[in-house]
Amino acid sequence: MLKLSDIEKGKFIESLKRGDKQSEIALRFNLSTKTVYRAKKRLFKTGTLDRKISSGRPKKWSKRDARLLKRNVMISKHGTVAHSKSYMNLNVSYSTAIRMMKSTGFKAFKKIKKPSINKRVARLRLAYAKEHKDWTIEKWKKILWTDETKVNFQGSDGINYYWDDPKLKKKKKFYNRKAIKETKKFGGGGIMFWGCFGWNGPGYAVAIQGTMNQHLYLDVLNDEMKKSIPYCIPDDVDPIICHDNAPCHTSNKVKKWLTDNHYHLLNHPPCSPDLNPIENLWHYCKQQIYKKKKIFKQKEELKEEFRKVFYNLDEKYCRKLILSMPKRIQAVIDAKGYQTSY
Repeated sequence: MLKLSDIEKGKFIESLKRGDKQSEIALRFNLSTKTVYRAKKRLFKTGTLDRKISSGRPKKWSKRDARLLKRNVMISKHGTVAHSKSYMNLNVSYSTAIRMMKSTGFKAFKKIKKPSINKRVARLRLAYAKEHKDWTIEKWKKILWTDETKVNFQGSDGINYYWDDPKLKKKKKFYNRKAIKETKKFGGGGIMFWGCFGWNGPGYAVAIQGTMNQHLYLDVLNDEMKKSIPYCIPDDVDPIICHDNAPCHTSNKVKKWLTDNHYHLLNHPPCSPDLNPIENLWHYCKQQIYKKKKIFKQKEELKEEFRKVFYNLDEKYCRKLILSMPKRIQAVIDAKGYQTSY
């Protein structure tokens, strides 16, 4: 359709009927010569510049159908278009249902894998956050952040999506519950590593041979953790150890060893990787490994690559993670103990 006013259209028609050159008309009305050619052909064939309204197949859905689909997606436990389409008996294809959702202004976002949090755990997380909300950075400097992680041989796991309003999503400091893909610990298909870091940077990292149990964990504490403290924690500071609530970490033998060796323990709440910044450090390390799109066939290749990335971590990056702790604590309070964006 020509983007001309009624007066301009009249002058345009006069120019065509007068037999002016198409190049001159195009220049006069700021149009391409191809557009002028098509308009001239249409004018002399139909007597008008307007295109014929094609009938086409009518839509199978209305704006009301799209609003109903959006509402069902948002209130559904699953939060997916496929489930809501089936539940509503919507007689359209999956791709059409996607277009219906997009017509409402919504967009599909990747689901974030987070641990399952029930009401009891949420209360524990909220209590922990309130207890530590007034901690200064000087206190957070004392923490030696430790954890295990699994590194896959062939890259990260699959991606899932959820639907949300992109304008509202930017304002949220914590996740929509449908944005979470709940996970279980240690699925298999790679090598398990233990590592730690503190205010001064990364400590030691070690590949775990076999299943991590209390005996193997005690060996790690006696060796790698002890050696890491001088590299990770500022001098003249009594370190506080942070690890999660895995059975090997909470065994009586481990607790006794920490007490006998005069180590203080940070009482970390369950299902709270967002309150241990080493999880972000692990994610960064895996990104550096996976972005090369290399498939590791030998365990030693993967071990060497992981150590190379881990030991090259910048001190500034480690401090940035620790400096985020006050914001993490506040995010848990804002989310009332449930999952946050960290």
